[in-house]
Amino acid sequence: MKMTRREVLKMGIGGAAALGFSGMFSDRLFAQLSQKAASSAGGTNMGKVVTNTAKSPSARLRSFGADDFDLTGAFWRPKIAVNHDVSIPHQFDECERTGRIDNFRRAAGEKDCLHLGAVFNDSDVYKLAEGAAYDLALRPDEKLQKQLDEFIRLCAKAQQTDGYLNTAFMGAEAAKRWTNLRDWHELYCGGHMVQAAIAHHRTTGSEKFLDVAEKWADCVRKKFGREAHRGACGHPEIEMALVELYRETGNRDYLDQASLFIERRGRAASTLGFLPVLQDQTPIRKQTKMTGHAVRQLYLLSGIADVYAETSDDTLLKTMDKQWHNFTERRMYVTGGAGSRYDGESFGEDYELPNKTAYCETCAGIASFMWNWRMLNITGDARFADTMETVLYNGVLSGMSLDGRDYYYTNPLEHDGGKDLAGGHLGSNRRTSKHWDGCACCPPNMARTLAELPAYFHGATGDSIYVHHYAGGVIETVFNRANVRITQTTDYPWEGTVRFLIEPDMPASFSLFCRIPGWVENPGIRINGNPFTGAYKPGEYVELHRIWNFGDKVELSFPMSVRRAVAHPNVKDGVGKVALARGPVVYCIEGADFPGADIFGVKLPESAALDYSFEKNLLGGVGVLRGEALSGGGKCAFTAIPYYSWANRAPGAMRVWIPTA
Repeated sequence: MKMTRREVLKMGIGGAAALGFSGMFSDRLFAQLSQKAASSAGGTNMGKVVTNTAKSPSARLRSFGADDFDLTGAFWRPKIAVNHDVSIPHQFDECERTGRIDNFRRAAGEKDCLHLGAVFNDSDVYKLAEGAAYDLALRPDEKLQKQLDEFIRLCAKAQQTDGYLNTAFMGAEAAKRWTNLRDWHELYCGGHMVQAAIAHHRTTGSEKFLDVAEKWADCVRKKFGREAHRGACGHPEIEMALVELYRETGNRDYLDQASLFIERRGRAASTLGFLPVLQDQTPIRKQTKMTGHAVRQLYLLSGIADVYAETSDDTLLKTMDKQWHNFTERRMYVTGGAGSRYDGESFGEDYELPNKTAYCETCAGIASFMWNWRMLNITGDARFADTMETVLYNGVLSGMSLDGRDYYYTNPLEHDGGKDLAGGHLGSNRRTSKHWDGCACCPPNMARTLAELPAYFHGATGDSIYVHHYAGGVIETVFNRANVRITQTTDYPWEGTVRFLIEPDMPASFSLFCRIPGWVENPGIRINGNPFTGAYKPGEYVELHRIWNFGDKVELSFPMSVRRAVAHPNVKDGVGKVALARGPVVYCIEGADFPGADIFGVKLPESAALDYSFEKNLLGGVGVLRGEALSGGGKCAFTAIPYYSWANRAPGAMRVWIPTA
């Protein structure tokens, strides 16, 4: 008697084991099903995680579900609400207006029209669908649920009998399928579809979208499997999607296919022409520097990290470690931005970090966040969480306006207030139409990142919970049959005091690992009012292990002084300048705060005192730095705002790096 995966899942692992069915599917799949059945034991919600490393042999940490952490803090909760109330509905409207969803109706035979837009337009709707699925897990919405269900219906109807699905190459264009892997994004689009389907399955339990994803992935295996010997995608994405599909279904063929795509890079079998912009110049293990198109590089590394987590191939980890150091030490902006060149949307050489012509695509910031998240789960090393924090509060948040309707594709560190190199005006170049009428990769990427955000704050092992990032909220977990509720109270990132209230329903022994941010000087820790005497230092996690009782309290103190960052001397645009930061937030100066003055004539004396204040009525509530600077030979009032909040007022100039005097 042979049982399908779905039949086993429906029966339940206990019933299947009782009937002796464990030998009818792989040990790994049986272990995964066992984990599903016991998901509440040991701490995390296995259903609504973004990346499921619970059974990955080379992952130190596993994730919590997107709905496990109830974010209540004043910084992130409003942003997630704006994403739900404004961004996601508006993006669905834009997908309708620009024909992106009509493309699926056409492919399903329900509308007679031409395919509209770029060959990669399907991916925009898939990213939005992924975000909608996780958003619905946080906040039910009948209208959004119907929109998502209707889109999934169209995908299922449009899918071909062999599993193929890409609206640009159906009907009269079907002969072009798979003929240009370098430029036409078929595998990239399909990868985003797979991730959307997994999100839908994890948040609803429905398999109707997952069925589509598996049929498509089986089509890809038949076309590009080991027997085919050739083929890789010009825009990585499929690699991490296939690994996550393996994690979701237990079908190792998907993991093997992801590994194949990675191994073919830098070889003739890739069919990508050995192009550095596509990370195809050499085999993967010889790639030690960040090169080429920034988003593609970081997506590829995310896929490599996923493959490593499942295969334990240490040569992949060593390669990624070299690239991480090259990135963070020589090719990353102070904002966490990635990709310095407009030419190819690519990384430059070491220390090639211009300010005005910095590309720093929002998608690249999100891709960096994703890669560092995977490296964090693999290693438990706080340096990856530090990098996540830097790019999230600066290079990612800057990509969307405060009202949730407008977006910035590039994130330069200097702007003169006129036309930027992408052809738009400051103020007008945040319009969604600039994206949706052309390339709209960034808006739905922002939507899905914000919808998934609560899943990134914590991690767990069998007897430990890790706090990666700080925000007011509540998380509940289980340790040794004790139900544990942990409430976090903080005004982070504006203030550095973080308080935890620990409430187990019985005394519970476990470790609380708290990240001490790398920017902190003289951190402090108290447990129930008493100083913690163990060793700890910035840039690492501190382990607080004890038998916790109901009402125990932990207080972390992260003093937030204003920091003056100085660039490496090889960064030409940083010579004689400083960048200001406080806590995780990088600051900039903007023309709106210097009426009648040219901010490019402003100099900040090295001895200038800067005062911090929180201004609740400015830019949605932000921390502001004020002091006195020099301009035109005289003194002038100085104001700096968080970089992520620039371009939300009147059009004007902006700069992050400020000349010193």
